[in-house]
Amino acid sequence: TLFDLSSNTKIYATTFAMMHLVYKKQIDINLPIKYYIPEYTGCDNQFGCRDNRRVKDLLMHIAGYMPDPYFFNPQKNILYGNGLYSQNSTITRNIIITKLPFIQKDGGRPVYSDVDFMLLGILIENITGMPLNKYLEKNIYSPLGLTHTLFNPQQLNITSSQCAATELEGNTRNNTVSFPNIRHNTIRCEVHDENTYYSFNGVSGHAGLFSTLDDMRVMLQLLLNNGKYKNVILWDKQIEDLFSLPNRYDDTFALGFRRSGIHHYAHFGRYSSIDAIGHTGFTGTLTVVDRSKHLAFVLLTNKIHSKYVNGKFIGNNYTTGKYKQISENIYIITK
Repeated sequence: TLFDLSSNTKIYATTFAMMHLVYKKQIDINLPIKYYIPEYTGCDNQFGCRDNRRVKDLLMHIAGYMPDPYFFNPQKNILYGNGLYSQNSTITRNIIITKLPFIQKDGGRPVYSDVDFMLLGILIENITGMPLNKYLEKNIYSPLGLTHTLFNPQQLNITSSQCAATELEGNTRNNTVSFPNIRHNTIRCEVHDENTYYSFNGVSGHAGLFSTLDDMRVMLQLLLNNGKYKNVILWDKQIEDLFSLPNRYDDTFALGFRRSGIHHYAHFGRYSSIDAIGHTGFTGTLTVVDRSKHLAFVLLTNKIHSKYVNGKFIGNNYTTGKYKQISENIYIITK
């Protein structure tokens, strides 16, 4: 079964691509974003200039963007300014590059933001000259022998029966949400994330990737092996160590990953190593890679394919929706 990985896309698509590009010396994460996207310029009177934002600021979620820009919803994105509504990929990219405002200065405490990885996806395309999905297929997934890790499965001869459904009534949250072109039917084999589906044609650096447990087993082993799998080398230990380094203000953030940290990132559980890395996904996915314990696991569920009551999906209350409990049980039984 293919599952919508949601924000685990940030690892298995964007961060994988970034580590590989660093390994191939095609990118320097210390350089300004503008070096790779020349149009990324201009200043915000309150929170600084795009010209000063660096690539690694995006990876660490310290570039200063809002968590969710709601490009697809004109009633919500108006909160950030005028002219930010888009359900067209080209227009969305232009908004991000030239006019999307910041909500804080760069370099401070991390604020988790999908925008950071939307922009990283655009940056990868600029560097490689290829669409993000095509670059990943050619340079990451095909060399690993992965055949079911992809974007837009419904466009690639994947039948709906091969995918886990993700929401009962489209993106309506039990008919409590409305915006132009909203889906009302059960979402299956289409990305659930609204920005990706409506505003990026299904392919973005922050969400949209689908995969199966068999394929993810390979990608987990790749992370445990510091970028190596069988005869394929996509990056090395030095690069994976670099991307695992903690943020100085919040050690649950690393470059492209969430990190366990001193107080243990809640979803990873109390028994994870301080330097364990991974991510969660809104649809019901979890990744934990604990290299010091030689342990990695992934949880694939569709917990939000459940009734939406009082502002919450009841699937969050199911045992499979409780990431911390599952993580801790795995650590206990693998001691």
